Parts: sequence; C-alpha cells; structure tokens
Amino acid sequence: MNPIFVTMRRTIGAILNRGSSALAVAAFLSACAVQFALALENSEGARLPLCAVWAVSVAPYLPALAAFLAMDVWSEERRTGRIDSMLTIAVDEWDFTVGKFLAVWFTVISSCLLFLLISLGLSHLYIPSVLKGVSLMSFVPALFVLAMQAAVWSAASVAASSFFRHAAAAVSTALAFTVALPRGLWAILAMISSKGRMSFGEMPLDAAVVDFSCGSFSTGHIFMCLFSAVAALFVSAVFISTNRLKGRGAFKANFRASLIMILAVVASALACVTALRLDASFEISGFVQRGNFDERTRKILSESSGDVSVTCFLSRSDARFRQTGRLLRSIKRESDFIGGAQLDIKFVDPSWDIGPSARLVRDGVKEGSVVFRRAQRSVAVPLDDTFGEHSCAIAILRVTRRPQRHNVYWSVGHGELSIADYGKFGLSDIARDLAREGYRNAEIDLTRTDVPKDCALIVVAGAKDDFSRTELGRMDAFLRDGGRLLVLLHSAEEGGVITMLPQWGMRTVTASLSGVNTLSGTDVIVGDFSNHPVSEPFIGSRIILERPESFVPSAALDVKAGVDGIRFSSVASAGGKTVVAAVERGTGAGDDIAIRPTRIIAVGDSSFVVNGQLKARSSANRGFFLNCVAYLSGADTTTSAVDESVSLRVDFSRSTRRRFVRSSAIVAPVVVLCLMLLYVLSRRCRS
Repeated sequence: MNPIFVTMRRTIGAILNRGSSALAVAAFLSACAVQFALALENSEGARLPLCAVWAVSVAPYLPALAAFLAMDVWSEERRTGRIDSMLTIAVDEWDFTVGKFLAVWFTVISSCLLFLLISLGLSHLYIPSVLKGVSLMSFVPALFVLAMQAAVWSAASVAASSFFRHAAAAVSTALAFTVALPRGLWAILAMISSKGRMSFGEMPLDAAVVDFSCGSFSTGHIFMCLFSAVAALFVSAVFISTNRLKGRGAFKANFRASLIMILAVVASALACVTALRLDASFEISGFVQRGNFDERTRKILSESSGDVSVTCFLSRSDARFRQTGRLLRSIKRESDFIGGAQLDIKFVDPSWDIGPSARLVRDGVKEGSVVFRRAQRSVAVPLDDTFGEHSCAIAILRVTRRPQRHNVYWSVGHGELSIADYGKFGLSDIARDLAREGYRNAEIDLTRTDVPKDCALIVVAGAKDDFSRTELGRMDAFLRDGGRLLVLLHSAEEGGVITMLPQWGMRTVTASLSGVNTLSGTDVIVGDFSNHPVSEPFIGSRIILERPESFVPSAALDVKAGVDGIRFSSVASAGGKTVVAAVERGTGAGDDIAIRPTRIIAVGDSSFVVNGQLKARSSANRGFFLNCVAYLSGADTTTSAVDESVSLRVDFSRSTRRRFVRSSAIVAPVVVLCLMLLYVLSRRCRS
C-alpha cells in the first residue's frame, strides 16, 4: 500500500484514540457555536449570506483545533524514540510527513462538516426562517476556503510537532505562530492606529473567507495557502531527516539542513507575495451570492439608469482594497439583477497605472476615493469610515437623477437629540445621510420664528419637554397649510408635540408588548409592516426599536370629513400594537399638485437612528428613516417591493436564543465528547 495513506490511516487512529482530541473537538464545536449565535444575533438586515456568517464563525478557531490535534503526531514519536525505528524503514521522510498532515487536515475538515450539520439541524429546529432560500450547495465555497486555510494550519502544526519532544511545547509553538502572531499583530496594529480598523481594513484571512463564501474566488489566496502549506511540510520533512544524521559529519549536514529550511521559508514568502501581487479574482456564477442590501439601496438602484463608470482610485496593497472591490462588485450584481444602471467598474493603482492616475489627479480626485461618473456628472466618494453601500447608492443617485433640494428642519429647545452631536446618542450620522441625498439640514426654534416657507418637513426627535402654546400654534398653522411632520417619540406621557397629536388623528399609549422578538430584552424586532408607501418596501425585513411606545386612532377621525378628513394608517406593528403610525389630511381633495395634503409620521422610539444604534447593529433602521423623510418631503413615493430571497431573517427571541445557544454550544458538544470518549475507551479495552 502507499506509505502516505498507511501513515494517514494510522495517524487518524492515534488522534481519535486520545482523550485530548475529544476535548479539542468538543471545545471547537462549542466555541464555533457561540460565535455563530452571536453572529446571527447581529445579522438582522446583515450584508452577508448565511454561508458567510457561518464560515467567519468557524475560521478563527481552525488553527487552535489543528494545533491540538497535531501536537502528538511527531512529538510522541520523538519522545518515545520510535522515530529511530521509523527512519530505518525504506520510506521517505516526506511520505511520513504528508501522511500525518493529511490525517490532521482530514480530522479538522471532518469537525467543520460536523459543525455544519449541527448548525443547520438546530437552525431548522429553532430558527427555520434563517434557512429560507439556503441550500447545501451554497456552503461549498465556504467549505473550500476553510479547507485551504485548514491545510495551512495543519501543516504548520505538524511542523511544530516535529521540532519538539513534548506535546505542550509543540502546541504552544503552533498557537503562537498560527493564532497569536497573525491575529494578535493585526489587533495591535488596529488598536494603536489613529484610524482603527479603517487604517488596516479587515483581517485578510477573514476577508478571504467572506469573499469565497460569496462566490468571489481569489487566485492569490489559493496559491498563498498552497505555497505556505508545502513550505511548512517541506521544513518538517527536512528537520525529521536530520534524525538520520549521526557521527562526525552530522554538524555539517545539520547546518546544510538548517540553511535549506531557511531558504524554503524565504522562497515561500516571496512566492506568496508574488501570488498576492498578481492576484486575479473570478466568480463562478452558480456560487455567486447576491448582496443583502437594504431596501433604500435597492430602490435607488432600481430607479437608476444609463451607463455609470465606477473608478476605484486605490493601491492594491491598501488593506481597504479587497473590501471595497467586494462591495462594488456586489452593487454591480444587484443593479444588473434589478435592471438598474449598468456599472463599469475599474481599479486604478497609483503605483502602476500612471496615466489614469494622472488624469484622476488633474480632475481633483484624491487617492483613496471611488469616482462615479455619468456624462458630465461625477461624484467622488472618499474611503473613510462612512463609506459603504449607502454612500455608493447615493452617489449613483446623484449622477443619474436631476439635482433636488429639500430643507429638513430639526426642532430644538426641548431636550431633543442633536444633529450636531457626534456621540453615541447623537444624530450626526443620519443627518449626513440626508445631506448626501440632497437635503439641507437646519435647526429651528419655534419660540423665536415661524416655520420658513422653504420647509419640506419638521423633525421632532426625542423631545423631553412639551412645546409651549406659541410653538404649538405655529406648528398647527404649518400643518394646516399642508405641512409635514416626523415625530420620534421619547415618551407616551409627555414631551414635544404629544398634546397636539390627538387633533390630528392619533394618540399615544404606553405599549405593553408581549411575545415579541428581542435581541437584548429591552429592544423589539419589528417586522410586521403594512402596505403603506413608507413600509411596503420593507416587508420581509426588520427594524429594531428600543422600548417603543404605541399609537391608536383618536376621536378626530370620526369628527372631520371631506377635505378635512383624516386617515390613520398603521405603518409598522409589534405584538399587535402599532409602533409606527401615519396620518394624512386632505387626500380627498386631489393630489399633491392641487392641494398639498398634511402628513404626519410618528415612531414610538426616539433613539432608533442615533449614531450608536446605527453602528452597533445591522438593521433596516437607516433606510426606514430615510424612506419616512422621502415620503413626507414628496421626493419619493417608494412603492417597490422587496426581494425576500436575499434577506437574512433570524427571528431570535430571548427564549429561542437561549435554547439555540444551549443546544449548540453545550448539549451537542457534550454529546460529541461522550461519543468520542466512549470510542477511546472501547479501543483501549480491546487493546
């Protein structure tokens, strides 16, 4: 028989016959399960498909598993002296090394497949909505990239085991080189950098996992894993061969072997750098995952048209290059799918593409920007901490639509949240998004002035104190003249314009929500949307509100009729209670051209678009707020439907989350541990 496969089979038996291997596999399953549960918890409206969420939950723990499984494959042979007997056999050291590597690699991949089965089985049991539209084939690219990275970690761990006689030293060295060095160094660099993660981008290993899982394959990463694994195995085989060297010539032979190992490492590093430099990306259509974009982005893309040139002016060595390219390609696929603008994506490296770089610089474009151009219009979007799908969509909107300007006034003087506050509870992020869409933000103090004629709508964001009689009078006059109002409610009892709402068709009540899905216990996942123009595009998505209040119709609906008739609409509900409501007056007289109807939208949570909420969680909050503003200002009627096939729906309630974590992180690993320990005991009893 082939000595490689004989060694592989015996090494697998030795690995499975150790209690430490059972503990390592069980710990791996438990750690991945916790990571996966946390990732799912933050995936409401996430931008990643389920296979990518699963893969990035597994990748960080592969090197640790490989290190513990491989710690005895050579060190035990050296400690007991069996290696001398092995080397007397007419079998090359390379065959022994490859056989042991394949055994470790096979066990690691088997553990990944086991975790995949556990994850999918428990997801089907507890959160079946997350598996909607998901097939086993969609996990093939994720398993492929995990297998490549597992090959590197397994080879490195086998090499570490060959250098030591004790398993503890081998596993410590392997963990230092495969976990502490790459991830620790990256974390330190991101921590000491003034720009944090934006200075260094994503961890390259995790970024590659996301790319492959979404169907975008990289030749550079494939060859890098191949060269690294072969180099580690070569070093291990050469070092093992030095055990054959005895006598007076051993010193010179060991010196030559050491030199060969150093040259192998250097050659491997140079080959990896060359592979990454000449990296070519390609997509396999059957595995390409559409981006999980929010509804606002899809709406903008669907209404765009024409040919748009997209130029990424960025060095390929920049850590942001991979992430930016992934996003732009995903936006192009989405735009093509829904029949939007035809995007032509180009990458200009200032170090290599001298001519195009010079033209961009002459046009005033700075390095580290993405330029969207159509005809004579162009927009340059800097790659700062605000760059993302929404900033790209707005750039496409600005080059494909005629310019428009609407003035949004934010009330002040009553403890409202501030658009000038850049802290966790400020509104600077959402105000910046409005400015990108062509709105002009301004503050208004109704104690000093009437509502300006150029006001498209007023936003009362979390007012804690009541408006005065003068302010309410001016607000009422504005609304009777066809004004628009957006209220983010701080309390159902007091604050802002709450005393004025009943005469406009709605009143507030303190919500007593039960049986609703929640992430933290105090927030509410809202997914019950009506067919209202604001909420219809969000059917199938989720917004997250913190302790929301609810709304019910007021008696004013029955009193007024005709032109003064008021219509109450439930925009979004949770637990059977309306948490986002809209009223409209004057629709019976004609459309917006004849008589401008009065419109009011009230949201039962004042903090759902604060900076901290938008940054901490992936949700549709941002798009929902922008849709409210667009509907009130008359800039957008928003009636497109949502393609639910690309929406990741988790539906995690607190009790469901606890059961899922308990089953996946405790019960399943314990069952696997017990079965493996029983196998170990049965083997030892037979022997």
